[in-house]
Amino acid sequence: MLTRWVREAGAGGGKAFPGAGTPRDEEMARLKRELSKVTRERDFLKDAAAYFAKQSPSGTR
Repeated sequence: MLTRWVREAGAGGGKAFPGAGTPRDEEMARLKRELSKVTRERDFLKDAAAYFAKQSPSGTR
């Protein structure tokens, strides 16, 4: 069985999985990457705001 899989993988070319996926799957992957990026940006800005709030003088307006 393993020999057959190796032979088929060698005949399949460079792609490990020959299926191209669906446009819906590709869109879902893109949206997940974008959500991850936006979440990191939000967390960074939240941390930066907290840092600068601690650094500012507390008595000035």
